[in-house]
Amino acid sequence: MIEEATAAAATAQAAVERASGQRLATLLERPARERLEHLRDPALTAADRRRLRDSIGSALPRRTAAKGRRTSVAGLPALRRRWSTAAAIIVLVALVGLAFTAWRNTALRIVVSPQTRIVKWTLPDGREFVGAWRAGYPAVVTRQQEGEITLRYWLTGTGYAQTTVPAGWLGSHIRAGP
Repeated sequence: MIEEATAAAATAQAAVERASGQRLATLLERPARERLEHLRDPALTAADRRRLRDSIGSALPRRTAAKGRRTSVAGLPALRRRWSTAAAIIVLVALVGLAFTAWRNTALRIVVSPQTRIVKWTLPDGREFVGAWRAGYPAVVTRQQEGEITLRYWLTGTGYAQTTVPAGWLGSHIRAGP
């Protein structure tokens, strides 16, 4: 009885291998891309699956190392170039903005009032404030154009207050700073 079972198993194994071989022969006639779909075909034995995989590997074009790093998504390198260009433009605009802000707020000179003056200042938050420019305290001239001068005066806890005065007023009311 064991001999009969062994013979039946051998016959069944031969039939499976024959069917797998026929299936493999059919698949090998198809293009490599279609064969990819059958790599896990249950009708193939493990040995025939290996042969199918090897046939696909030899049929597909080889990639060089440089090509292997590329992504398979079409247009992605161009998209990366556009993003890097956009990022460079954003950085450039930010740097120009910072340079302009620094230039606009750079002191041209420092002036000191010999006596306390009442001046209408604009605070950093946009509010108007009428307050004293105390004698002996420096103010910074940040802009001088079209007969007007922009002064900035430091207020502790608030920041720089700013005002614009006629250039003639500045000449008659102040002396050069330190």
